[in-house]
Amino acid sequence: MSFFLPVRTHRQGRKSEKRPKPKESSSKKGKATSQTPLSFVFVINKLSFIEEGNGTSPNVDRWGNPLPPNTSQSYGSETPGKVWRYNNGSISPAGEGFYWYRENLGLDGAIWGPVDMTTNDGQRYWGSGPLEEHRTFSVFNCWRFLPCLYADIDVTTVDEMGVDHRWFPLEFSRDSDDPGATHPPPTGPVRGIVVQVCCDPYNPYGSTLDDIDHFEATGKLIVE
Repeated sequence: MSFFLPVRTHRQGRKSEKRPKPKESSSKKGKATSQTPLSFVFVINKLSFIEEGNGTSPNVDRWGNPLPPNTSQSYGSETPGKVWRYNNGSISPAGEGFYWYRENLGLDGAIWGPVDMTTNDGQRYWGSGPLEEHRTFSVFNCWRFLPCLYADIDVTTVDEMGVDHRWFPLEFSRDSDDPGATHPPPTGPVRGIVVQVCCDPYNPYGSTLDDIDHFEATGKLIVE
């Protein structure tokens, strides 16, 4: 049925690290320059929510279609996903040493992985620690014919959704130059890394991402 997918991306490397500037291709004068190499790790976690009880009731529209819960008290459990790496258009498992950690639901979590550390006497070594967060999104699949919704926060850490924290329809437009790609519209409240986790509205068995590993074969990243 409907579920949330908090999507969190982390950049890896020291803040002082500088990236080389892209060189302009002589064959593309007057066009956009080549893109700077981009690499980051991300995770997609699955959340369950409490439909009744615990002082909450289902949040539905006038026709009975499920809507996102209004309060953080409506969330049940979290199933951490595998940590993935995006590297210049390719997606692959981040590998050993990367994992998602959250002490309790409602608190901020982070992707942990190898980080550059320094001992008290100035010796540098690779240890394990939380990576720097880049962006976080929550996605709700309304199922059937309603649009997917997203928020640019981890909704489990917000007491109540309202003016400061809202849901927006997840929209994609076709790129006429590349019929196999979709991109977010140029305007809107969110700019940055967006992970396409749209689900099949005609699937009577629920989300096509019930098995998060399915993302390895069908997931697509859109970078803006």
